[in-house]
Amino acid sequence: MAAELTDVHRAAGEGWVRTWPHGSRLPPFVQLDHVLVRGFDTVAAGAVTLDGTDHAAVWGTVR
Repeated sequence: MAAELTDVHRAAGEGWVRTWPHGSRLPPFVQLDHVLVRGFDTVAAGAVTLDGTDHAAVWGTVR
């Protein structure tokens, strides 16, 4: 089923976005978090770090 979905970061040209771990001695090296869509065009995508979590928050704008 995931093969039928579009990862908005890849569609926006962002490629592989490292979303974990944040706030540790190691730099982020794994993409655990995704925005997946079907039937939408990607306008933009990104990731931001938030206090209190070791994951990046991922977002996507679609139409």
